[in-house]
Amino acid sequence: MERNGDVPEHFFNTYYYHRYKSRAFLLVLQKHYSSRQLLLSLVLVLLLSRSVISNDDEQREQTCNNDGNSDGTCFIDPPLDAKYAGESKSYFPSNYFLPVPVRAIRQETHDTKILTFGLPKSRTLGIPISSAILMSVPPPTSTTTKSKAMMRPYNPIHIEQQGSFELLIKIYPDGIAGQYVDSLQVGDMVNFKQTKTNIKKPPLQYPFPKGVSQITMLAGGTGIAPMYQALVPLLKQNQNQHDQEIRLLYGNKTPHDILLKKELDELAKIYPNRFTVTYIVGDDAHDTRQYANSMYDVVTGWIDSEKIQQLGFPPTTGNSSIVWVCGVDAMYTSLAGSRMKSLTEDSILYKLGYRDETVWRS
Repeated sequence: MERNGDVPEHFFNTYYYHRYKSRAFLLVLQKHYSSRQLLLSLVLVLLLSRSVISNDDEQREQTCNNDGNSDGTCFIDPPLDAKYAGESKSYFPSNYFLPVPVRAIRQETHDTKILTFGLPKSRTLGIPISSAILMSVPPPTSTTTKSKAMMRPYNPIHIEQQGSFELLIKIYPDGIAGQYVDSLQVGDMVNFKQTKTNIKKPPLQYPFPKGVSQITMLAGGTGIAPMYQALVPLLKQNQNQHDQEIRLLYGNKTPHDILLKKELDELAKIYPNRFTVTYIVGDDAHDTRQYANSMYDVVTGWIDSEKIQQLGFPPTTGNSSIVWVCGVDAMYTSLAGSRMKSLTEDSILYKLGYRDETVWRS
């Protein structure tokens, strides 16, 4: 049947292209109905779709109201086909980014910030301890070429608390991710997800293997983040395991670059028999400067063979004493030979008697 002249053809093409993405369905309608009947049908469809959208908005608003967040933040539910990387269902899926709001920003050091992100009031991150999440970093607005968003992994701290999580992020002036993070303000929405590659495999996944009674943590800079993430549950949830001890050797350039110092000192105060921390500072391996400020009880230089022998746990014949390393590439090279490959015979840890099964690298 021919189209009636009082209904423009572009009405059918434009409307159906946007509403149904197919001309075939429209042709079927034109074949069986007059133009006026078709118009009435399309108007009815439009009204019904507006009703559905309205109901969806009401349902979403209801979800926001029931969330319990006083600031009225609306948290978007993951799609029905969302997948998850870990065995337990974390808040962030692996195949979709979900936006969460920035709740607070704290300047930790001159070039490092701690950002608090919101979650639904009754939710935690739900991620396995010793794992990271991916932040979506949009391309700079000043770029003249087409570029996609980048993904940057970060190890959250305080992941056990409900309604929020925190990231410790170093701001590199020339880094795109650093510039983006530095520009964030309270209320901004940031996208995250978690993939399988962000979850450490055993033995680095908490709870650690039975029989591990001594852990020597060797951290540098922001490498403290995954260790602190594990430190809190290790000490708090295993209070009856008095035989498990942790010694942290934490390296930075200067005392003012030490991250999470207040939190680490508090843990050492609460668990003096199980946790000790030594701050090691220096611009180079032979830095011998003296720091007069008594609030900084530090050892100078870099983390080396002598300091590990003096301040860490010695290797054992079994796997009861392990070393956990996290820092910059040069740190992995000197201590273990590399970050991913087997220990090299010229590496510090190998010469001290440690072997692959007793050295963990984040």
